[in-house]
Amino acid sequence: MKFFLVLLFIPFLASVGHDIYLNYLASDEQRRDFKSFQVRMQDFKASDLGWVWREYSPNSFNGMRDSMNIDTWQTYVDPVLRNPTMLVAATPFVLGAVLSFVYSFLFTPISMSSSVARNRDQALGRGKQAKQMKFSRK
Repeated sequence: MKFFLVLLFIPFLASVGHDIYLNYLASDEQRRDFKSFQVRMQDFKASDLGWVWREYSPNSFNGMRDSMNIDTWQTYVDPVLRNPTMLVAATPFVLGAVLSFVYSFLFTPISMSSSVARNRDQALGRGKQAKQMKFSRK
């Protein structure tokens, strides 16, 4: 389950890295400001998912838009594409973390009292081991 959550966290890290690169490291001037700690966090702009898709894969974006009904695109797809990439990438991770927590909470066995556990262990042959034999020298 933890491996699955790590896989869901990777797109979020990639989107954060992409936005940091665009805001602070894309040009020589930005790199100089970043190295001299002259960056302003107020100027950070998160990229929209739609912009990222159009910028890096315009053919697939246009193909997907052309293959869908315009009403369906405007109702369901366009609102998602207007959200920041970091938010869209974090959503599956957050949902997976919540479901993982609920699953572990619901399906964790209830702890037994110590006497019940001891009786169970003895019945399964996992009781206390016999005392070790002591050898005496003659």
